[in-house]
Amino acid sequence: MNPDLFERMFPASQFRPEPKVTAEESRGIQALLRKGEVREERAAARKAKRDAARRALVDNLIRDVKEGILMLRDVYGLPVTDEMASDRANNIVCGLIANHDIRALETP
Repeated sequence: MNPDLFERMFPASQFRPEPKVTAEESRGIQALLRKGEVREERAAARKAKRDAARRALVDNLIRDVKEGILMLRDVYGLPVTDEMASDRANNIVCGLIANHDIRALETP
């Protein structure tokens, strides 16, 4: 097909209309985008705060379970090293968190 004939039949402007946005509309759109960015930043900050609290909860649980295992070692004379107690405490806490909704009674 002849390119000139094709251009006459299907002008490019028909398929790619120029955007008609005024300067005021452009400023409004930019303001909305900035609001969205602020909302996203606030949401990210809230999520980071929740994650930090969750990490503190998990760390405290692991420490408490490890201390309990070491106390049992001392009371009953079990052959458990500190490393074994740490590994066991990690496994116990991971299992608890995976299967139950655990929340702190107090905020750290």
